[in-house]
Amino acid sequence: MPLDPGPKMATALWIAAARFADPHACDDEAEEVFQAHQSIFATLNGHAVRAKGTIKADAEIPVSCNDAISEIADIEPQHISLQLLRSALGGFAVTLVQGNGDGRACRSGACCAICGSGVLEIAGLVEVRIRQTFGRDTGGLGDDPVIEYMTTSTPFGQPFAPFKVTGSTDTTKATRIVHTMLLEGQLTAGDVIDLIYTLHHELICHAFQGYRSGQPKGNAPAQCHWSEGWMDTMAFDIAERWIDDGQNDWVPLKGERGKGRLRAFHEYRYGDQIPLLRSDLTRRRNARQSFHALASILEQSGMADSPEEAAELSQTFTWMANTHPEAEWRRLKHLASRLQQSLLSAIRNEDAVTAAQACIAFLSHGDLSMLEKALP
Repeated sequence: MPLDPGPKMATALWIAAARFADPHACDDEAEEVFQAHQSIFATLNGHAVRAKGTIKADAEIPVSCNDAISEIADIEPQHISLQLLRSALGGFAVTLVQGNGDGRACRSGACCAICGSGVLEIAGLVEVRIRQTFGRDTGGLGDDPVIEYMTTSTPFGQPFAPFKVTGSTDTTKATRIVHTMLLEGQLTAGDVIDLIYTLHHELICHAFQGYRSGQPKGNAPAQCHWSEGWMDTMAFDIAERWIDDGQNDWVPLKGERGKGRLRAFHEYRYGDQIPLLRSDLTRRRNARQSFHALASILEQSGMADSPEEAAELSQTFTWMANTHPEAEWRRLKHLASRLQQSLLSAIRNEDAVTAAQACIAFLSHGDLSMLEKALP
């Protein structure tokens, strides 16, 4: 559902403060720069709370934006992140009125939407990157599947704990819907990293699943260890590269700090606190291990000449299987079980090599039934 004007303005300010002004993400050694970030962070979060309760119409948003800019105008020094923040606030007077956080973010291989809340902007950047990465040999993936985004905020923390961002994807219609939920209130730079991970997961694991059939597909449940284990591990690897080479102003925690936060979110999904049967959680963990095992076996057996080539082959196989016209979550879940049985075999190493060979052959013939028959 569209964000109302007040929550829309508040969400935009909470995200902007987290991206540009979180003092704990400041990498400048100067104390005055840290204090400037601290002051602006507190000011914007206070303004967001007021905006949420007082703004009732889009026409009031430009005035609120100008007020926010005025409140931080005299805070020095001119650190680059604070300059970017002022620029973002200036743009809100236009973009917040035009967008509400819902709709398409990508069209013809490029970002197409302006989102006042910020979520659609980063969604578009991530989606374009995924389409370019996996469509590089065919000139891009075009507009298939059509993906739309929905953003909501809620004051209730139960769906999130211990984080402030969560997501879900509906693949039961021709247009895939990615739903991002934010916990209402102050966000941090770490929460922005969590948002990046969430979008990578929802797009790579779910939104593109089986899309080459051109037909709706059933939604994969949490018990699907292909989607939530094998695919999630690839999504994490690709999201981790975002820390190094993604949009710099969407990486508020740089280097190992950003990767550490990303890793913590990823690891949480495999912890004992996840509400799954022990057997399902074990399968999810084993699927993650199997994904890494495939790349290792490809390198060790000589099917790949380097760790980098092995990782690329493993990712290409994974993408082809997940997006296959005949792919649906039950079949993929069974495939994950077959793969982990062979790839993690401690007794019959030849089964692991045979399974890896079957995966490589699949890259050429693209026949899901042939792949299944070739597995030990």
